[in-house]
Amino acid sequence: ITYGDWSSDVCSSDLTTRWGFFGTVTRKLEDWVDLEMEASFRNARTHTQAAPTPVTGDQPPDLFSFPGGGTFLVPASNPYNPFGVDVTFRRRLLEAGPRINDINTDAVRFMPGLKFHMTHDWEGETTFLYNRVVTENRGKNYLNADAVQAALNSTDPTTALNIFAPAVPGGNSPALIQSLKTETFRRGETQILFGDAKANGPLCQMPGGDVMVALGLEGRRERYSDQSDPLSAGERIVSQGASSGAGSREAGAAFVELAIPLVGRDNASKLVQGLDLQLAGRMDHYSDFGTAWTPKIGLKYRPTDELVIRGSYGQGFRAPSLQELYLGQSSSFLEFIDDQDPLSPYYNQPHEYRVINSGNPSLDPETSDNWSAGIVYEPKKFPGLTLSVDWGYIHQKDAIADYDPYYVLQNFPGNVVRSTTTHEITSLTNTWANLGARKVQFMDFAATYVKPTSLGQFTYAGDFTWLYSWKDQAAQGEPFTQYRGTYQYPEWRGVGSIFWEKGKWGAGLTVNWISSYDQLYKATAPSVDDMVTVDLQVSHEFPHGFKATVGVLNIADTAPPFSDGESEGYDWVTHDPRGRFVYFEVTKKF
Repeated sequence: ITYGDWSSDVCSSDLTTRWGFFGTVTRKLEDWVDLEMEASFRNARTHTQAAPTPVTGDQPPDLFSFPGGGTFLVPASNPYNPFGVDVTFRRRLLEAGPRINDINTDAVRFMPGLKFHMTHDWEGETTFLYNRVVTENRGKNYLNADAVQAALNSTDPTTALNIFAPAVPGGNSPALIQSLKTETFRRGETQILFGDAKANGPLCQMPGGDVMVALGLEGRRERYSDQSDPLSAGERIVSQGASSGAGSREAGAAFVELAIPLVGRDNASKLVQGLDLQLAGRMDHYSDFGTAWTPKIGLKYRPTDELVIRGSYGQGFRAPSLQELYLGQSSSFLEFIDDQDPLSPYYNQPHEYRVINSGNPSLDPETSDNWSAGIVYEPKKFPGLTLSVDWGYIHQKDAIADYDPYYVLQNFPGNVVRSTTTHEITSLTNTWANLGARKVQFMDFAATYVKPTSLGQFTYAGDFTWLYSWKDQAAQGEPFTQYRGTYQYPEWRGVGSIFWEKGKWGAGLTVNWISSYDQLYKATAPSVDDMVTVDLQVSHEFPHGFKATVGVLNIADTAPPFSDGESEGYDWVTHDPRGRFVYFEVTKKF
């Protein structure tokens, strides 16, 4: 027998407060060397509240197991079981109260450096960076899985859990509910130590001008750790799981870049006002992934003073992050995964399933080939106007992706575990993985017009990006899937702005736009509507280097459009849910 008293996990809220400081110092030590230093500290505190814990029963044992492999059921011996047989159930334990998490993050950044003014127009610099971020998450009103099952197994009416009682006074006693609760704790830390040395200057002279060179060395050490309390790490928290992970690495790099003016003012012709060649290369070495060489070549051609045609080709390399490699295994229960298997009892019904997430030590680095081409036009008849169109194409191999659970369900049947008796999903494994390939094409359209007037200087700008194509290949040999315009892949994004400056005053108006795209399930509407927000800011410069800015983001308090793919009711990956946001900023230059 299965008993159900269920409600959706839609009751959630959060409150975040942030504070911090940022400072820079520049001091000339000698005529040939300057000291530059940056330091910052940021603190963020977030209080989140979600619906009370859902508890799912299990019979037979492979149908609904809670994290850790145990089973939740009401035995026939439970004094509140009216059926006389073992009973499975689904119930959100409202008496325990909402699940609360208090998250505190401290971020420290310190970066001193020296700039050198050397002979023959050469410049050099060296920098050291220390960056550390610590996040602590304390949870309340979570349920101890062993305590819940012990209360279900109890034959004593004073200590037995009555899942048939209403979640009101007179049901389960507060003392009993309190005995099931536990607090959780998780601490994550990342730390980066980085140092580099760079130099740039003229290498030699050609008919088109000076050949410029830039070269440098980098060294970096990264460290990552993620520690959870013993109950969470052992998956003994109901409908919640976490574990521990840690890792570190060292990396170094050397790079060189040449800017070669093949044609300049001294050797220009009627159809070639300028021709510049860029050659660059970078060598990276990782303690865990070996060595990689990535070259780049670029060409900029100016047929007239008004027109520039540019293009480039380069290769890319990215080693997996430490989190992608070593994040510990954790379990969660996500809502609204729509099982399309006709044999499932929840066929075509969005439902909660256990999702197992973790890092993947077997990841390979990402590599890519990147092409770009563009045109910039600055007509002499309209001084201050700049128009540009750019095309880009990225072909990634072994791209690292964290799949959506629904994508796992559709494309990776080997990662889905089903009941041997009911064919219902019991868990999905969703780790970071290497795709077979990814191909992305896009175009950028930009326009800027600077217009001085007697009322002040006005700057009009617009920048729009068209996602022409986004194709992923789950594994080598498999067909590519087109994602342009699908859920979380809007085809268009754009920003338009008007800014005004006069004397010590300034003001600006910005319009942000994200186009519509497909709903995930299309249950109530075929698409997620487009979203338009308007921002406004005003600034004034005061004596002694002070500048004050006051602004409003999303001045109309526009809510994100409805999405059927998230329990929150909106696509939190694509859209900002904050609504109207007022800010005030004061800066001081020393």
